[in-house]
Amino acid sequence: MTQSNNDDELEFRQLMADVKQLRQDTISPPPRRTKKRSDRIVQQQKHAQREADFFFSDTFEAHFTDTDKISWLSDTAPADAARRLKRGQMQPDLMLDLHGMTQAEAKIELAALMTAARRQRVQCVSVMTGLGTGVLKNRVPHWLVQHPDVQAFCQAPKGWGGRSALLVLLTIDEEI
Repeated sequence: MTQSNNDDELEFRQLMADVKQLRQDTISPPPRRTKKRSDRIVQQQKHAQREADFFFSDTFEAHFTDTDKISWLSDTAPADAARRLKRGQMQPDLMLDLHGMTQAEAKIELAALMTAARRQRVQCVSVMTGLGTGVLKNRVPHWLVQHPDVQAFCQAPKGWGGRSALLVLLTIDEEI
């Protein structure tokens, strides 16, 4: 070490001679209240599951004539609704991607989509099931037929997901 460094160190030690080391007084934050929050989340999930189960029965099997290009039109739907959906003339305002979900999760998300669409007064939504093993691709149309707000649905045009998605026409409730 050089002389100037030694002088600096000596001067520093002299200045710090009266300094006493502080004892660490770390204050631990209060424990988080995750139990109440998790209870609330569990209750919300149970409510969502009950709502999904109310609309979407797994035992109901609708009859579709052509399973390759699936479509359905309710008795109350406008006559040109299915045609407009198939041609892609109606663009979805909300989209739901069910890739990688279980049937139970997909039911909950589908019920949430229907609720959101109703609140936002959306007429057309897209539900992407994906191809995968085909479980959701086969179940979702049977669930949609059961929902009172669904007027029609069909396989989406290529621009909106093609074989792995459905375009769904919904009733817009005037009273909301």
